[in-house]
This record gives sequence, structure tokens and C-alpha cells, in this order.
Amino acid sequence: MAKTRLAIIGAGGHAKAGHYRDPGLRHCPEEIELCAACDLDRDKLAAVADEFGVPAVYTDFREMIAEAKPDGIVIVLPPTLVAEMARACLELGQHVIVEKPPGCNLTEAQSILDTAVACERKVAVSVDRRFFPVTQLLKRKLVPSKINHLNMSYNKAFFSWGAPTNLFTADAIHLIDLFLYLGGPVDEVHAYASRRGEGLLRSFSGVLKLAAGGVGTFNCHNSMPPGRHGRRQLFDVTSDGLSAYLDLGPTMGGSAYGGNGTIIDGTDELPVEEYFAEIAGEPHPAAGSEMLDFARWIRGEKAPIAPLEEVIETVRLTEAVAAGYCGKLSEFEPVFDRTNAP
Repeated sequence: MAKTRLAIIGAGGHAKAGHYRDPGLRHCPEEIELCAACDLDRDKLAAVADEFGVPAVYTDFREMIAEAKPDGIVIVLPPTLVAEMARACLELGQHVIVEKPPGCNLTEAQSILDTAVACERKVAVSVDRRFFPVTQLLKRKLVPSKINHLNMSYNKAFFSWGAPTNLFTADAIHLIDLFLYLGGPVDEVHAYASRRGEGLLRSFSGVLKLAAGGVGTFNCHNSMPPGRHGRRQLFDVTSDGLSAYLDLGPTMGGSAYGGNGTIIDGTDELPVEEYFAEIAGEPHPAAGSEMLDFARWIRGEKAPIAPLEEVIETVRLTEAVAAGYCGKLSEFEPVFDRTNAP
């Protein structure tokens, strides 16, 4: 098997927590290799090189691509920098996976996709809740036309957000993405977004009508008590024959299965871990690996879990919610850009 060489652009805290520690890198050295890292901060580069054994570090991404010759690039940067960096890497012949959101708004996300198509390259997005083992289990078992209701609650402490994008697209995109991933396309949006006297939108509620016939409801706020570094993220789905009630945890992952809670299949109701073990066996050590999924897509071995072509519809939906839009999602005209984001 040919090993896929990946390089990471970004060496900050989020990159360290979610990407340099990716389970695919740790458990599948025969398939995937971290060949280089790039950041403008030399101290951060030295830290990741020492902690994660990165063989080569660079402050110039073009030099890194020319010398390290990766097969793909992992971009972990603030939203303001993602689109320009992704387009540049694509134009240099690289496949790319970007941290969510894929740019500050739908226009930037579309520009990445357009560049990828023109360069005949592949782009994936790090919407990591799709990769949770429990999500993959539900994806295999649920039939969108049989889903009656999806519900999510995403609550987090308020944090200073300087990027010109809305908080819902930048943050709660994770759980709203599960609506589309498990329930299929959204037909109508009925949303309300509030500033509560603040300069930024920080409270979102609404109802979604799924094209397959079901309904989704959601509540999201960024007003947990200060000092709370985690989050509360609850997700449930009710369908004919299969339902799940999940706590995805105050921190990312929640458990080895990506969440705690129960799954009801027919007359059986079991905790997530027992149900998953019974139906699918214990997860592979690299279960949930975005990089491994990306590498296998590059090699042509499988379809991707989170291609930009799909996730761009999630961006459209999050912008509609943040705009307090009511109507057909297909008729929504985005209002957020770098000059007028709230």
C-alpha cells in the first residue's frame, strides 16, 4: 500500500488538539505520514516538531510544498485566512482539507470549490462530528425518508470573535451539519437570531423542514457562564424503527464513540457503547480520523465523508439561520461578507 504524505499549515492550539493528534496519524503509520508543518511562528513550529516528531518545518508554505512534496495539505487557520490559503495550495497541485468553516462565508467557500474543480483537485472539510463512530453508525442505519424529527442544542460560553463571520457559521456549524448529513437536504428554514444587546449575534433558534419530510429544531447560544471552556451539545433523532438520544459531550468527542446516550432499535434500548459494540464491533483505533479518510479519498479507495461539495450546503444553511431567514433555502440570498458581517 502506498503511504500518503500530508503536511499541516498551522501550529496553534486548535491544530495541536485536533489535527496533530489525529488518530490516523497515531495508529496507521502504514497508510499516512505527517511529512511537514508550516507556521509563521517559529516557536510554535519548534513545539509541534518536538511533541509530534514532525520531520521538517517551514515558515513558507510554497517552500514546504516544493521541498517536502506532500500528497495533500491540512489547513488549520482562522476563517479569514482559509480561502486564500486553500486556493493557493490547490493551484500548486495539492489536495486540501480545511478546518471549519471553509472560509468566512458562502462566497469564499464557493471560491475554494471553483478553484478545486478548475485544478482537478479534492477538498474536504473538518466537520468532525460526521466522523464520530456513533454518527457513522446512525448514517448506516437511518433512512432519511423515515426520519420524523431531528433536534440539537449547542451551548457555549461567549468568546471574543474577531473574524468577519457570524458565530453560528463559525461554531455551531458542527451540529447543524448533522441535520444535513443524517437527514438529507433542507427545504425550508424558519429561524430567529438575536444579539441580546451585544455587537455580535449570539442566540439562534429555529425550525427546519427536511426535503424528505421530517422536521428539525435547534437552539444555540453563546452565553454559558464565563470561564466555561467546554460546551453542551445535545443531539437526538427520532425515526420509524430507530431513534437516538445523544450527549456529544462538554468537550469534543464525548467518549470513544463520539457521544454518550442511548439508541433505540425496535424494542431494544441500549447505551451507545453497547449498541455500537453489538452492531459494528469495537471501533478501530483510528475511528474518527479525518486525515485517514482524506488520505484514502486521495488514493481513490473510498468516497469522502465530508467533501466541500456537501459541506458548502451546510454553510448556506448556517448563514440563513444567522440572517433570521424564513423561507425556501434554495431562495436564500447570503447577506454576510467581509464588510457587513455582524
